[in-house]
Amino acid sequence: MKIAVLDIETTGFSDKWDAIVEIGITLVDTEKKTTTLIYDEVIKDKNFKPTWARHKDAWIFKNSDLTIKDVINGKSLESQRKKIQGIFDKYPVTAFNSKFDFKFMGARKFKINEIKCLMHSSRPFVNGGKKIPSVIEAYKFFFQMIRNGMRNTEVVQIRWMKVKYFYIYVI
Repeated sequence: MKIAVLDIETTGFSDKWDAIVEIGITLVDTEKKTTTLIYDEVIKDKNFKPTWARHKDAWIFKNSDLTIKDVINGKSLESQRKKIQGIFDKYPVTAFNSKFDFKFMGARKFKINEIKCLMHSSRPFVNGGKKIPSVIEAYKFFFQMIRNGMRNTEVVQIRWMKVKYFYIYVI
């Protein structure tokens, strides 16, 4: 089975007021146990307002090497729509925090064939299964470490190096 793993970076938590600034998609072949980066772009979402404090002071700009200038010079989401939707049409899609990523993509009218969230998938193994793990807890379960300053496609590749061995819980 082939699964697309979506990871987006945004300027905040509001799909209405904040902007998508980067999209990465990794294709996982669960039979061959391989990963292939199939999409990785800095995105200029129509919501992006570089002079707004909520955007220019966003966590992503303070905690990674992504800059406001990168986003200003990024590809428009609309110019990438056909390519991204084509991936979503071809493969089932998951994410580490699918509720968050899918909410942003859905607000921008993308249609996604969703499969189980990786945070939910790690629940039986984290915190005694008592609650849905946070992104950090799920990440620690799958990777045993967190590297600061990483951006989405780098993280997706590392995540899937370990996650591909647990795909039974994802599907």
